[in-house]
Amino acid sequence: MIKLTKGASPQLLLNRAAQWTAELLAEIANGGDKVAYRKSKYNQPEIKDAVKAETFNKCAYCESNPLHVTYGDIEHIIPKGSQPELTFEWSNLTLACDRCNTNKGDIDGLLDPFNFDPSEHFTFFGPMIFHNEGSGIAETTRTVLDLDRVELINKRRERLEALTNKLRLINQHPENDERTLLIKVTVEHEAADGREYVACARDHLRNLGYLQN
Repeated sequence: MIKLTKGASPQLLLNRAAQWTAELLAEIANGGDKVAYRKSKYNQPEIKDAVKAETFNKCAYCESNPLHVTYGDIEHIIPKGSQPELTFEWSNLTLACDRCNTNKGDIDGLLDPFNFDPSEHFTFFGPMIFHNEGSGIAETTRTVLDLDRVELINKRRERLEALTNKLRLINQHPENDERTLLIKVTVEHEAADGREYVACARDHLRNLGYLQN
C-alpha cells in the first residue's frame, strides 16, 4: 500500500452526486425495492477511469493490478452499507481488487491511503508485510484484508527476485559511470508509484542501500 493523492472529481459526479444521493436516501427511507439499483449508479466508465488513474490501475490496498484478469471494483472506503449518504462522495471512492473488496466488505476503520501514509504504518521484510508497533489501524487493515495471504507473498517475492537479479547484473557492468547511471535509472523506475508492489520494493531497495529513508 502506498500514499495516494485524490484527483479531481469526475464531472459526472459533480453533476449528479447530489441527485443520486437524495434518490438513494429516499428509497431507503421508504423501504423501496430499488436500493441496490440506486446504489450502483456510481458504476460509470467516467468514474471508473478516474479511480483507475489515481491508483495507477492498482488495488489501493494490496497494490495488485486486477485489470490483468478482472475489471476491478469501485471500492467505498467508508462502506456504503453503513453510511449510504457517502455512496457517491468522490473522496470515498477508489479501486480495489476482488479479494480486498470482498475481505473488507462492510468493515469500517481501515487505513485510508489517501489520508494516511502507509509507509509510516507498515514495514516489509522481504515479501512479508508487518504493521509497525503501536499502529492499531495498520494491524486491523493487514488482518482484515489479509495482506499477507500466500498469493500476495508469492507475487511480492517474484517482484523482489526480479529486482535483485536486475541489480546484480548491473553491478557486473565494467564501466563505473555507466554502472552508476544504470543503477540510478533502474531504482527510479522500480520505485515509481505505478509499479506493482512498489511499497515492498522500496523497503527492499532501502535495505540494500539504494534508497534513503
